[in-house]
Amino acid sequence: MSEVDGPDFDWLAKAILYLDSPRPPNPNHPGVSSDDDLRRALAHEVSTRISVLSAADKRALVAIVLQTGALRSTATGMEEQIRHARLTKRLVSLGLRERVQPITELHSLPAASPLSRIWHYFGNARVDWAGNQRDERKAYMLACLSEIAYLYLTDRELEEDSRLRLFIPSRAGRLLHLQRARFTTDALARSADLPGIAVIQSARFAFFVMRIGGMAVIAVRGTVITDWRDWDTDFDAPKIATPEGAYHRGFFDEARDKLAELVDAVGDAAPLYITGHSLGAAMASILCLLWSGPVKPMTPYVFSSPRFGTKSVAKRLPRYAYMKQGDLVPGLPPKWMGYSDEGADMTIFPNKAPPGSGWQEQLWFRKKLRAHSIEQMRVTLASEIADREFGADCYTTQIAAAIKQMQAKSDELKKAP
Repeated sequence: MSEVDGPDFDWLAKAILYLDSPRPPNPNHPGVSSDDDLRRALAHEVSTRISVLSAADKRALVAIVLQTGALRSTATGMEEQIRHARLTKRLVSLGLRERVQPITELHSLPAASPLSRIWHYFGNARVDWAGNQRDERKAYMLACLSEIAYLYLTDRELEEDSRLRLFIPSRAGRLLHLQRARFTTDALARSADLPGIAVIQSARFAFFVMRIGGMAVIAVRGTVITDWRDWDTDFDAPKIATPEGAYHRGFFDEARDKLAELVDAVGDAAPLYITGHSLGAAMASILCLLWSGPVKPMTPYVFSSPRFGTKSVAKRLPRYAYMKQGDLVPGLPPKWMGYSDEGADMTIFPNKAPPGSGWQEQLWFRKKLRAHSIEQMRVTLASEIADREFGADCYTTQIAAAIKQMQAKSDELKKAP
């Protein structure tokens, strides 16, 4: 392998998979493999080649090995999770991964959730989805769709060794992150009786594209903030100038990079709603301004959104914005940096501790976290339209039960040879 040619990922991946494969028995020497010498030489060559790889090349090699291993598990009948556990241990031994981090994919979500009510609102003739008038029933349903985005953790969140889990504005998301788990998109789609949910990921955001009848919804979620450096990037980034005004550079660059892919995914579905919570809400607003598809997006509903641009940019986009008293995020980045709330038709809900919550829930930081919670926003909007069937903890209860049921299987994975 020459430096000019670059690393031979294909050879390295095949070699690692061979080292991970069962040793063929030697009939002449029971219990001793006939290819021990070959494996030792191969392991030495693999280690030598890996030692000169850059961090980016190592990440690329890990992705190739795990993807190829998943394909092989399908072909050989080996359970994919067992294969993943074995390969991860091998990657750890080669210095490509820091520690074993098995990922649990949850394939079913109980029917009793806000997702089960989706057609009650999208199929309700009294809800004018083709019109731009504000409707709290629309706001509730779009908050529900923004919330389920937290049930599918991105590849970055699952694979990255986070140094500090600073802030996840969803209890369900925090529980999944803690357990290194996520619901599959098929499970989420079945719960809502949708044909499918497409997930388009960028480095910092996840875009959930959902077809609901003839219409489409894009629910955007910002990558969970897991590091102080993420916080700095999100709220302290410089602005980027355009003829219409200046945008937050981080949000703008991500929206521009994924715009064409999102336009292709939506096609000519109409009407089109783009929504989101927290950082995803700011991204949803920018996407509405930049959108180049055949169908113009409807007035967006955004929840707990930070500011995304200067006054000349922000006032170009009428939007229905919702927040709770005490939420810090909608005040970022601060106005003294040139950012504006122009164009936002703002609804501010009170932020009260639930009855019987005790003195702990009155603490300043707990009140701030609750004010930015997507579950609390969904429950508050549900109370506005007298739809109070599902409490704030409906997903966390189901997730905890699902993880408990899979605990035995997780123990089996840890013991994988």
